[in-house]
Amino acid sequence: MWIILPALSLAIVHIAGDNAGVVPDAASRTGTGIFITIILAYFVFGAGLTGLAAWIGVRTGNELAVVVRRLFGTRVKRLFAVITMGISVPASALTGGYFAALLVCDLSGLPLEVAAPLCLVLFTVIAAGFMTEVLIFANYCALLLVPAIVVLFFSSGGTGPSPLPLPQAEPDWPLVMALFGYNAGGMRPALAAETASCLARRGTRAVWLTVAAKLVEGALTIVMAYIVIAAGSVGPMALTAAAANVFGPIGGLFSPAFCSALSPRRWCRRWW
Repeated sequence: MWIILPALSLAIVHIAGDNAGVVPDAASRTGTGIFITIILAYFVFGAGLTGLAAWIGVRTGNELAVVVRRLFGTRVKRLFAVITMGISVPASALTGGYFAALLVCDLSGLPLEVAAPLCLVLFTVIAAGFMTEVLIFANYCALLLVPAIVVLFFSSGGTGPSPLPLPQAEPDWPLVMALFGYNAGGMRPALAAETASCLARRGTRAVWLTVAAKLVEGALTIVMAYIVIAAGSVGPMALTAAAANVFGPIGGLFSPAFCSALSPRRWCRRWW
């Protein structure tokens, strides 16, 4: 059990707007061809990168930021911080700005142009270390993602075509590279290395734990794409439309709510 529960927890932490927002919307556009894209982005390239970052954490016993500073100095560490933020900030703007703003619009009626800046300011304050209670509450809310996805999976199968069997489709390489770049340049490798360093005494089993977490993340992403295709939902917010078919009006808040709960991140502060 020591590897199952931590892997599941790490996978939930990894899930963000690309899993719950971008991929489902892409699935509504490309159909079953999205599956080969997910396999390449998460199961092949993503799992390999995660394993490499975890191996560094196990061998050094330190976080990735500490390793970079010791090997290359403070300037290179800050350069890596700039690269990381160059990926994380636009991705967080999509998740914490667009998806969260949709939730605020539905609840308050504010226009999207007003709600988006307000959400970005809120998440910036949380990421800076303030309002820790809100961050903790959001993390607990994110745990509800797994049972909700399971319910949607077994309740799916509306007007859309059957997603299986898998076709011999060509991968969407721009989307593969975009998803891989998000995984490579964001905070996920740093989190994988930190997790592995905490479990360094378990040796290579810690590496397999982080790789298992990436595979679980990819599996959940495939399930979300399956739900969208089976329900025949169309984007934007295709997963929300699929959830509304099962949960009713409250399902209309499904994808924005979880993307918002998963948006506040504080790990970038450690790079500085």
